[in-house]
Amino acid sequence: MTDRNSRMAWALGAALLLALLTPTVAQDVVSSGTDAGLADLTAIQVAVSDSAKASPDLALSLEGHQSTDTVRLVTRYSGATDSLATDLASIGGTVIANHADFGLAVVEVSIDRLTDMLDSAAVDYVTPNRDLLMAAIPKATTNDTNPGDGPLLDSHIRVATGVRAMTAMTGPSPLSVRVAVVDSGIADHRDFTRAGRPGTTRIVGHLDFTGRPPAGSWDPYGHGTHVAGLIAGNGAMMWGTDLRPYTGIEPRAELVDLRVLDDTGAGSLDGLLRALDWLLVNAAAENIRVVNLSVGTTPYESYQSDPLCVAVDRLVEHGLVVVVAAGNVGKNKNGEKIYGGILSPANAPRVITVGAANTFQTDARSDDGVTTYSSRGPTRSFRGEDVNGDGTLSEDEKDYDNLIKPDLIAPGNRVVSTLSANCRLALEHPELLVGENYLELSGTSMAAPIVSGIAARLLAQRPDLTPSLVKATLMYTAQRVADFNTLEQGAGLVNAVGAFELAEKILPDPGSLTAGQSATPDFFLRTSPLDHVGGEDVSWGRSVFYANGWYFGDQLYRSGGIRWTADGQGLLWGDGILWADGILWGDGMLWGDGLLWGDGILWADAAFGPTDLADEAARLGPDGILWADGILWGDSQ
Repeated sequence: MTDRNSRMAWALGAALLLALLTPTVAQDVVSSGTDAGLADLTAIQVAVSDSAKASPDLALSLEGHQSTDTVRLVTRYSGATDSLATDLASIGGTVIANHADFGLAVVEVSIDRLTDMLDSAAVDYVTPNRDLLMAAIPKATTNDTNPGDGPLLDSHIRVATGVRAMTAMTGPSPLSVRVAVVDSGIADHRDFTRAGRPGTTRIVGHLDFTGRPPAGSWDPYGHGTHVAGLIAGNGAMMWGTDLRPYTGIEPRAELVDLRVLDDTGAGSLDGLLRALDWLLVNAAAENIRVVNLSVGTTPYESYQSDPLCVAVDRLVEHGLVVVVAAGNVGKNKNGEKIYGGILSPANAPRVITVGAANTFQTDARSDDGVTTYSSRGPTRSFRGEDVNGDGTLSEDEKDYDNLIKPDLIAPGNRVVSTLSANCRLALEHPELLVGENYLELSGTSMAAPIVSGIAARLLAQRPDLTPSLVKATLMYTAQRVADFNTLEQGAGLVNAVGAFELAEKILPDPGSLTAGQSATPDFFLRTSPLDHVGGEDVSWGRSVFYANGWYFGDQLYRSGGIRWTADGQGLLWGDGILWADGILWGDGMLWGDGLLWGDGILWADAAFGPTDLADEAARLGPDGILWADGILWGDSQ
């Protein structure tokens, strides 16, 4: 994708979701704009973004206006001021101030004539009349755990994941990426307002797939609002205080609410599939790039047959980054560690499956670990054939998927985020309330949206990245956590600043490369940098060699398959781990007859199967649907 096209694709403002729906797809749609002025404005934004003379944020700055509004802009010009004034006058514009020494002029023009202004030969470049920011931050406190990063006015999850360090390098997001939250709904909350525009929301539409549209709040249960806040909350309810805000990962992201869980937290597979089908049909037109699924079901069959897995795989094929919670079946009801607890559709190979890390509420990452409840791999979904005809399936008649999941981990324990007022979770568990506007929950349901927010931030910076490249980049730069094996942490703990650094080295339009071509010709991966996160140096784990069409060696290469040695035995780089669509190969790890040896693990009969998972999932949410992964207050083990 060229820079020109990427700016064009991401200039669209809030879309009219209602116009894209049919009554059989969903009920009760609320859109953030329904007048013709908004449609006109959207067309203008597209045209503005298509102009090489427009700054990257010019189209975005028009949001919240009508197409007939007059805006003040700063224009760079190279000819005579008279020519600029004459051209502006012809379209009803005015030169307010001329700074001839700088070759700049402040002008006013009606938005519906902005494209005419950009076509003028007298205009070289146009930017919005941007707001100024104070260098001093009042009432800032000192971050004792991260003194090198200055005043502490950012959330724990943004600092601990490296998002704050990434933002220090890049500045605010250049684009507003749209994320679909498939959950229990998203309630109105001040943390979802647009910066500088009180009363406007970044929730661009609500869709109900439960068949039981809510009365009042769009999230009477409360889980989806918490998830959405971790992706895109801006901490507005805490502005002006000296307290640390509960800011989400990407506070400029727009949210599309696809409600599949009702006011009790229950939902059905058909409702979830209808929501995913809506995404397949409408995501491109709605500019949705990321889908967060903190819901799921028990995996009764191989991912090749599982309808949820098939559905999310199609979404990835259509360019969507799909992030899924791994599940919270890491221990049984007796508190014993178990393997094989990955739920559906987290067992799909091409989604990003996220397990939960425990930060112990410190920004430093050296004390982090995997929560005891986070589901471990491998996936135990299977295909079976009753060969002997006895009506049952023996172990010899089962072909397990045995995919290596999760793909990575992110903070998921005792995470604070936005509260849906008077929601069922808060009413039944008031001990989870944090003040009047926030709620604390734990689970892989909380870890997944953190990764979704990081994916959205990467796409804001590099909208030409494919879903597989987003996944490969996040996995390669993740930090390995000591004392936890691959089946617990996957590639490791997500490292946003490292992912950004690698993404910036990738060539433009990498999807156009052919097999064998390098996507990072100017970057030697074997000497990757140390990142400073939470007051500590963080190294890239670099434990993934192959992920969905890309392989890592001295550089990142486009792949038509897995690269083998000349004799066909083993990996060309055999000193680590290979994810080949979830299948594990590599030194120190061997598959055989359903058993895994490596990292001190030996299991067979102790691994959970579908029947066991169904029993465990029933403990964690109504009807086997994974909602908050159970009410988990903390992970003390």
